[in-house]
Formats: sequence, structure tokens, C-alpha cells
Amino acid sequence: MAQICQRFSHQANSTKQVTYNRIRNALRSIGVSASVLMCTPALMPRKPRETTVTDVDFERVFRVARPACQLAMLLAREAGLRQGTLLRLNLSNVNFERRELTGRTKRSATYNVPMTQRLYERLLWAGQGVRDRQQPLISQYKQRIDGSNYHAWYLSQMLREAQKRAGLPKAGWTLHDLRRTAARRLYEATGDLRKVQRFLAHANPQMTLWYLGNMAVELLPEDIETITPRKEGTHGA
Repeated sequence: MAQICQRFSHQANSTKQVTYNRIRNALRSIGVSASVLMCTPALMPRKPRETTVTDVDFERVFRVARPACQLAMLLAREAGLRQGTLLRLNLSNVNFERRELTGRTKRSATYNVPMTQRLYERLLWAGQGVRDRQQPLISQYKQRIDGSNYHAWYLSQMLREAQKRAGLPKAGWTLHDLRRTAARRLYEATGDLRKVQRFLAHANPQMTLWYLGNMAVELLPEDIETITPRKEGTHGA
């Protein structure tokens, strides 16, 4: 069992868990003993990723990125959309009159996010050449050389290329890091976890806390005072 699971050691913990469960179910269905199933390697505890993107780095990359990549960067940073969701975004998800983006995202969750002025103008331009309202807006800029639409891997490649042209370090940030950056800035500005939860389209606030990482809990001097025993003689003054 351990040797089988070793083949998936490079995967993320969440993917490993799904893979391990499928392997156990398959082995259980053919009558493998419980002692063998118990040999599944333990998953190491994960810590929230803390990578965020400064305004300077964002603008450096945005300036040299391809138009499709620019739109993706804005949708991740200013609308908090996941990569898979922004790749599917079409005119049916855009309300220009109300300046809102609405639709479904991961695990059938719904998003409803106001558009910034910058994003509004970019989407308005992208939507002018659309003939099919169901066609992804990001494909309006330019399709791949082979004629197919953009997908997650190709979009990530464009972002890495733009970071390289901008002179950023080799280990750069991702579109998901832009989403995290926006969430943390929103929390810093409002202190309202519910607003961040809505921005990220999370069904569970625990998922939102994961995005906020260490920022979610701020320890203040007055908090420590509350756990300090009061000295005798200070009661009922």
C-alpha cells in the first residue's frame, strides 16, 4: 500500500487524500485485508501559503503581459476569481449596468462581485467582439496557435513569461496568489470576515480563514492584559 501511494507523493495534500481514498476503496472492493489498508502513509499537516503580491510587482508584470494574461490578472486580483472560473467567464456573467460579476465557481458556489473601474473598462472592451454570449471573454484577445481556447496551464505559462520579461525572480507568484492578496487587503481594510468570504465565494468561513493565514488573528497588548491575574486589593474600587 505504501509503495502504491509513493507514486503520488508529488501531489498536493488535498489531491493525495482523494487519491488515497480511491485506492483504499478499490482494494476494499477486491477483499484486501484491513491491515493492508492501514498502511496508507500519513499526510503531513499543511500550512497556509503566505505569498502576496505588491502593487509595484503587479504593475511591472501587468505592463509587459499579453492582453489575455492582463485580463486574467485583473479578474484574479480585483474580482477574486479562481483561475478555472475566470477562464469560463462570459457575457452572461457580466452585468455592465450594475457593474457586477455573477456566476458559479468551485463546488457549485456562487460569486457576486462588484467590478472596479479598471476591470469594467477592460471587460467592456473585450465584450465588443463577442458573437456568442457563452464564449469565454478571455478568448476574445487571441486564441492559441492551434486554434483552441486558453486553459489553465497555458495561462500560467503566459504569466511566468511576463514575470521573466519584467525581471522578477524565477520563483514567481501565481494567479491564486493575486486572489489571496486581494482577500487580505480587503480584510485589512474592513476587518469583516464575511465580506472576504463573499469576495472569495466561500461556502465555509474556515476556508476564508485559511486564505488569511496569520493575518486572520491579530494579537494585541490589551488581549494579553485580559489573561493577567488581577492583584489583590484592586477589586471593587
